[in-house]
Formats: sequence, structure tokens, C-alpha cells
Amino acid sequence: MLNFYNNAYLSSILLILLFLNPIFSQVPCGTTEIHDNRYVIDANYRHDFDVRMQHRKTILETTLSQDRFICNEPIIVPVAVHYNGVTTQTLDCLTDLALFQIDQLNKEFSATNDEISNFYEDIIGTDIDPESLAEEGTCIQFCLADVNHPPLSGISEGEYAITVNESFVANGSYLFTHPMWAGYLNIVVPNDLFEYLGYTQLLQPADGSTIVVSSCVWGRGGAECGDGFGSGQTPFGECTYIPPSHTYNKTTSHEVGHFLGLNHVWESEEGSGCDYDDGFTDTPNASGPTYGCPNNNNSCWSDDMQMNYMDYSDDECRYMFSEQQATFMYNRASELWGVFSSKCSSNLTVNDASVRNIIFPLNTSCTSDVAPVVLLENVGTTNLTSVEFSYSVDGGESGTYVWTGNLSMNETEIVYLPMIAGLSGNYTLNIETSNPNGLLDDNPFNDAKDKSVSIVDGISLPFMEDNEDFLQPFPAQGALTTSIIGDAHDWIKKSGISGYNEGLYCIHFDNFNVEDKNKGNDDWFVLPDLNVTEFNSINLTFDLAYTYFQNESEIRDDELSIMYSLGCSGAWEEIWSKNGSDLATVPPMASIYEPESVGDWVTKEMGINTNGSDYIRIAFVNKTGKGNSLYLDNINIQGSTAIVSTNEIESLSQFDISPNPSQGYLNVNVEFEQNKQFEILIHDVMGRELYYRKQIAAISNEQLDLSTFSNGVYLISIRSGNQIVTEKIVLNK
Repeated sequence: MLNFYNNAYLSSILLILLFLNPIFSQVPCGTTEIHDNRYVIDANYRHDFDVRMQHRKTILETTLSQDRFICNEPIIVPVAVHYNGVTTQTLDCLTDLALFQIDQLNKEFSATNDEISNFYEDIIGTDIDPESLAEEGTCIQFCLADVNHPPLSGISEGEYAITVNESFVANGSYLFTHPMWAGYLNIVVPNDLFEYLGYTQLLQPADGSTIVVSSCVWGRGGAECGDGFGSGQTPFGECTYIPPSHTYNKTTSHEVGHFLGLNHVWESEEGSGCDYDDGFTDTPNASGPTYGCPNNNNSCWSDDMQMNYMDYSDDECRYMFSEQQATFMYNRASELWGVFSSKCSSNLTVNDASVRNIIFPLNTSCTSDVAPVVLLENVGTTNLTSVEFSYSVDGGESGTYVWTGNLSMNETEIVYLPMIAGLSGNYTLNIETSNPNGLLDDNPFNDAKDKSVSIVDGISLPFMEDNEDFLQPFPAQGALTTSIIGDAHDWIKKSGISGYNEGLYCIHFDNFNVEDKNKGNDDWFVLPDLNVTEFNSINLTFDLAYTYFQNESEIRDDELSIMYSLGCSGAWEEIWSKNGSDLATVPPMASIYEPESVGDWVTKEMGINTNGSDYIRIAFVNKTGKGNSLYLDNINIQGSTAIVSTNEIESLSQFDISPNPSQGYLNVNVEFEQNKQFEILIHDVMGRELYYRKQIAAISNEQLDLSTFSNGVYLISIRSGNQIVTEKIVLNK
């Protein structure tokens, strides 16, 4: 990738600016120049930026292909403000400035600012499309966070998330990640910005990363707060380098635009000027930034959108985002924050249940009968003890299921819904919650989820995925990637790296750059359903390269598990799991890892019995610890008529369970050829052990009470030594 911006071009801008306004020695935005310097000298930053830009392309493709959304419920972004270099001002004064700036952000992002009414008059005689104005705003709002602060912040509940003279600088930079403040939009307001009015990095994660805004352009810009503020003095002292003829108090909106992924209107990630586009078709190309407040500029054979917040024009003629910019920022903000903020008391709801994700079925299925599995989240402030689920297919008649339990705020639980039978072809599954705690839901906009599912035949064995077919999209051959919580991180196809250096591509998960708030999350790479009708077992091999993170003060590692599911059930069993040094193929390192030689790779092999099932599905599950990069390649699966010895109890002559499906009680009949020590176990589809009993007998007839279990799919196993047999059961009370 080329440098983000052109330093020589930026230098010419500075000379022009100094010539026009000798006393105005600051650049309105330093994002470009700071990026250029770091991209050249910092390999980790360069890798992180390139990964972010790949993700930016994905968001941009989605943005350009979708119609303008209707804003039913805005995304609420919690803001923390960090003042640095304060000498005399009171916290009340600084709080007042922060609240004023938040109010300005909300007006500018909701298109309710006064100046926006000038747009249609300002574009008369230009070729700017009137439809390009985001007239309804961005559907993003901001709040100064006042609840659920970091435990070590020292800020009490009900107080605003404001710090004064805390150490919010590292290695001489305010652009530094502060994990304790993950989940916030962190704005640093220092008193020593003499080069720039503001800066940040493009498409930042909400991992404690920062936006930096000069005290000269923060708050009311000239209104009283003890001393004058803005074009005169700040709470920190003199601010003589911005003349009264120039106001840049919309710098905060400009930098938030960068944080959410917007380029300047005259730039792309590769360069600046007429040959480079910011990615949006409704913002005309420009040869460079606009200064002051001219009637209009015309460059690159079109009229410039000088009224756009991502230009450099003065405040009075810079007042809008375009439709595509607004949609892009909404898409990115929804990845980072969703539509709900638990850090703002004004946004809290009391009774609020949400369908966080539909875990099963996956996008493809090899069965016409499915028992949906969903992730329920309590988004309300009061404990969630009951909620009603309704589920339907293609808008048809709904089934209902009442969940009971006890979830505190922000807690989640996997819920297993009753079986839906007789599905065919392609269908859309809708699942919705209602009546949390028997009351109306305070926020109905997060109640429902849809999933489109296709019923397909399983792929015949042998199966091979070497990732070398560059014509195939990723994932290929009916594979898919998914996450239980639906986070923004994912498996990708990586170019330039392959198993044992025998190809051009592999599968990659970048744990190094995972946001702190996503630590512990599971991300699944799921192979397609495989038809094993003719076989009793499969043999799985794959190539692996990995190491974990370690420096002088910290060790961070990740976990890789191999899961399998039999018979299109959605019930998953773990067959293999390693983490840290047990998973690593090379020594740990403190920088991002890429395999360099064939010695970095190992080949793993394992056998799995199919237990008479027609289909099997394999998943590689990355549980991130924000450690380091993991690479997979050359996944091969062969069928066999042999029985894997560790999965069969030779002396077990009978293992019956009834009734199945069960309404709450299960009869388990086990018969051995002679007295045998064995165990009875029940696991849920996520592998959690829910029941265990150990005994010695030749014949055992047990009745198990499952009335306290939620409806859904479970696995019951008989284990003796290292041998085991497993059956699937369905609970439908």
C-alpha cells in the first residue's frame, strides 16, 4: 500500500496557508501528516493500518450498495473527555465546555445545525447534486458518559467521564491506546497543540483509542468560561495563533469523521488531488483543501463540496456530511457501539431484552428440521427474569416460547428454541423478543433478528481446501465465518503466505489487532456439511502456524479449538483444543507474527467417528486473547469405514434413550457384557457439562429429570476410560 497522503503536497499547503495568514501557524488537521510519518517508520502501525483499510473497503462496498436507511433509533456513542495541562480552571468550567461541545456534535451529526439550511442556496449554479446532502443526519448521537465508569478511573457513578491532568500521553503522543477506557469515544484536549488543531487515526477501534482536539477549538470558541476561550484564550492560557477571522470550532466533528473512517474530501488512502477519491460518489473530487469561505471552488472539472465537514473551510460555510458519508459512519458506529450505550444514564432502559445473535441455524443447512439457537442479552438496568420469544419462517405463523432465568444488565445466555419442522429450499427465519419481565419492552428496536438460510446437500468426501483458487470468494465451497456475539473481527484469506510456502494464500486470524473489549470472543470458521453416509469416521489434517505475544511485562495468548457437529443438528462437540505455548509453532514475540519459513508450520491430524450420522460439519474456533496471528492452510478430510478406537466402547451392548424428543424426563438404559465402571454425561451444544454421574454396573436403567433445562438440543454420552459413545437428544417441554 502507498502512503496515505503526500508529504510534499502537504508542505505546499502549509506554505500557501502561511502566505495568506502569517499569524495562523496551525494546520487544521494533522491526521494526514502524523500518519505519513508513522507509516514509514513503524512496521506494526503499518500492518494495523493496512488491515483497517481492508476493512474500510468492506464497509465502503456495503455503503455504496445500500439504499439510505431510515433512522428509527440513533446509535448512542459514549464520550470521555481527557483534559491535559490544566492549571487554574475548575472542573465545573471544564464540564460546561465538554457538554457544550457534545451538544454541538449532536447538532452537526443530526443535521439540526443552523447553517445547514444554506445548502440549497449555496449550490445554486454549481454541479453539486442536491440529493447528496444527508438531510436527516447520520443517525449517530453522542453523550458525555455518566455511569458504568472503569473501576480504576476514580470517577463516581453519576459523575461525567472527565479526567483532568491524568496521564493520557505515551511515547510523546496523545494518539495512544488506553485499554481502561475501551468502549468510549475518547477525546483528549491538551494545551500544547501548536502544530495542529486536531488529529486522530483513520477508522479507529473503540479500544481506548483517542481523538485529539486543541483547546483553542474546543467548546464555545470565544464564549466566557473564566478566561476567554477559542479565538483568544483557553482555560490553559493564550491562544494567539488563530486569528479572529478564522474559526475552526467544528474541528471535533471533522476528527470524529476521521475516527469513523472518512477521508478528507480531496484524498484517498493512496494519495491526494484530482486523481484520488475519498471513496464516495456523492462528494466531488477536489485538488486540495478549501480555506476561508469563498463563494465556491471549482477543481478537478467539478465544483468542490467546500461546505463538507471533511474540508478545511471556515465554520460558517462548513456544515454538512453527504448521504454516503453519513451511511458509512453509521455502519462503522454500529460495529463499535450498536444502538445502545450502557454508559449514559439518559440512554438506559429498565426492561429491555435483545436478540443479540442467531447462532443456529447457520446460513446453510442440510436438514429440513431445525431447532433455532439464539443469544439473549439483557440490555435493561433491572434483572431479566422472563421474556417471550416468537419465531416464524418467511413471515408465516409464529411459534412462541417463554424463557425464564436471571440475567443482570449486559449479561447474555444461549437459548434453545423448539424444533421447526418441514422446511425446504431457501427461507428466512425471524426471531423476536417481547414482554421482558411481563412488561412492555422499553426499546423495541433491538428485539428482532432475521437470518436467511439455504438447505443444501452435503459435499461428498474427500474434501480439500488449500485456498489457492483466487477466483473463489472467501469463504469458499459453502464454508462460512461467524461469531457468537457478532463482533467486527473475522477470519480472512491472507495473500503472500501459505502452508510450507507451497502456495499463495492461507486462512488468517489477526489476534494482534483485536480490540480489548473483544477479548475472549469466539470466531468460527465453519466448513460446509459433509456427506458421510458411506463412512464410519473421518480423518482431518490441516497445517498450522502461530505464536503468542510476549514482552518484558506481559504475555497474551489465544486458543484454537476444533469442533464437530453430527447430523445437521447444530449440536457441537469439541475434539481438540490448544492455546499459548501448546499451540505455538515458533517462540513468542512482541511484534505481529508472519510465518517466514517452512519450519514455522506443523501439520495436525485427528480422527472423528460419525456415529451413524449422514452428515458432519467441522469448525475451527479462534478464542482471542489479543495475542498474535494464527494461520491455517491445506485442510483435508478423508472418509473411512474404520471406527476410531477412542470413540467406541467395545463391551457396550445397549444404549437406549427415550422418549426423544423429551418433554422433561429421559429414560436412559445402558447394558454392558459385564460389570463396568462408567459415567453418564450431558453437555449443551457449546460443550458445557450440565449433568454427571459415575457408577459401576452391568445394567443400568436411569430416569433423568431435565425439567429445569431450557428447550433445545443436548448431547448425552456414556464414557468408560478413554472410550465414549454419544447420542443427540431434543428437549421440547
